[in-house]
Amino acid sequence: MIKESRHLLVRELRSDTTLFSLVSGRIYPQDLATLSNPTYPSVTISLNGGIPDEYNQDLADTNTVIQSYSTKSYDQCWDIYEKIKSALVFGVFTDSVSVRIRMTESSTPIERYDQIGRVYIVTSSWNMMTIGV
Repeated sequence: MIKESRHLLVRELRSDTTLFSLVSGRIYPQDLATLSNPTYPSVTISLNGGIPDEYNQDLADTNTVIQSYSTKSYDQCWDIYEKIKSALVFGVFTDSVSVRIRMTESSTPIERYDQIGRVYIVTSSWNMMTIGV
């Protein structure tokens, strides 16, 4: 169920035409470090474990980290983050076959600069509630 919810989240973000054009379609369902020769700007989505509900196996609560990357500026990262936020907040997404997800932001985004890769990064933390359909 967690794998399906990750695919659904990636699909929803890729279907947002403004976000898709901001990052030229580079929305990856894994950590950027796993990619060879990444291109920027881009977005990664990492799921940090899913905790199933002890009373209902069709529910799971997953910590999700969404990062926006840019070699240009923090402003570009923040523009990408704002588009992600507007696409996800208050939304309920379903693949109509197996899962439905609801995203809520769980903390204030943070920015950092990777000096080795010379990349600006904005990291946002989200809570993904997954419901089996």
